[in-house]
Amino acid sequence: MIRSGFFFFLFIILASFGCSDDTVVIPDNAPPPDGTISLLYRENFVKKTYLGLLGKLPTDAQLATSMVALDVDNCSEQNRSDLVSSLMTMPDYKYFQFYTDFNELLDYPSTWDFQWYHTYILDKINDPNAADELAYWQQNLALMDTLTGLWDKYSSGQYDLRDCHARMVNNLMYFYTIGSKSEWPVATFSYFLLRQPTMQEGYDCNDMISGLSIALFLQEGNSMNDLLYIFFNSTEYSEGQIRILFYRYLNREPTGQELVKYLDIFGENKDLSAVQRAILLTDEFIKN
Repeated sequence: MIRSGFFFFLFIILASFGCSDDTVVIPDNAPPPDGTISLLYRENFVKKTYLGLLGKLPTDAQLATSMVALDVDNCSEQNRSDLVSSLMTMPDYKYFQFYTDFNELLDYPSTWDFQWYHTYILDKINDPNAADELAYWQQNLALMDTLTGLWDKYSSGQYDLRDCHARMVNNLMYFYTIGSKSEWPVATFSYFLLRQPTMQEGYDCNDMISGLSIALFLQEGNSMNDLLYIFFNSTEYSEGQIRILFYRYLNREPTGQELVKYLDIFGENKDLSAVQRAILLTDEFIKN
């Protein structure tokens, strides 16, 4: 499953705020407050930051308030950081981060869709002719219940986004959305890693799902749960998240040096908000 839909729309909108400019951006440069940051750059920074973190443009009142805040110290990095912090504390921030992936991965499911899957699974559980598959369908019901309550777990802080990603791709709705469970490697690699799995990686994933003891990313497992743990704790997943944010905010791939830098920021806790903040505070973002 390749990222599309709203993600593509957001990319187009963010790109539309860019200004043609011959400025040379020096990586890791930290100059003093830039007195040449124009009103247009500042306004575009506010709009792009709202879009990138909340998925929507600021109201006129929010734009005016943000512009005043940026002028406190001539749109310094601290001014910009304060704006980013204020947006990240809004309820809409978590909502946008969660539902961007939830809707893309599960094809914008409705309440009716959830009801249909629950009814379908319950019918299988209660079917006397499917008694030998009872454990399988009970497991699927538990996974659907987890999916139904996923937003509450995330919004309350019990799960981080990585936890949610693992649960978004391990349920009957996802398997049906991508065609079948055997398509899990192609769909999941494409979405989170921005690449197709190699033929061997595809075989290894499906073998692990089937219960065979096999290695992926140099980590051995023999179940779907093992596969999820290996995939979402891998360096490949971390790099994929960073690349996605670079495309979203800067419209380019990170360099090898930048990947190393932002992997360190991402850290063991997989703190995506720290990576977002670091990219949004670059000179390249405000002047791109």
